[in-house]
Amino acid sequence: MPMGSKAIVETDGKLRPVLVYGSLLSDIVFSKVTKITPKRISNVILQDYRRVKVDNAPYPAIYPSEGAQVVGDLCEVGADIIELLDRFESSLYKRITANVLVTLEKGIQSVEADVYVWNQDLSKLSIYEWDYEYFKTYLLPGWSEVA
Repeated sequence: MPMGSKAIVETDGKLRPVLVYGSLLSDIVFSKVTKITPKRISNVILQDYRRVKVDNAPYPAIYPSEGAQVVGDLCEVGADIIELLDRFESSLYKRITANVLVTLEKGIQSVEADVYVWNQDLSKLSIYEWDYEYFKTYLLPGWSEVA
């Protein structure tokens, strides 16, 4: 089990789990936005949502889609970091609370987490899946220079 992952699941009320699934999967992007590198649990699953490209943008969006799933990282952050993430995600996204599936030594556990869901017209989204490896290889270098 990754160091510190237990605290993400058994939060003391001061820290909140947040699912990241796009550009914030990169520690470079996360630290530029928040000035921290968070503890993470990888391969966390959000069921019944789909992740796609936003048209003419390097980042993705998720929206409800029965039977689909989004894989991301669960990060443990405080209220001050949530505020920074809210600003970063802007009005394009709405922060909701959802249950995500986390694999731990004891098995799979459902954890309540904050998730940023697309808050605009779906016509602004591509039909194509967003690919983190493509982002990391081809888009992140340019993004991190200007961000």
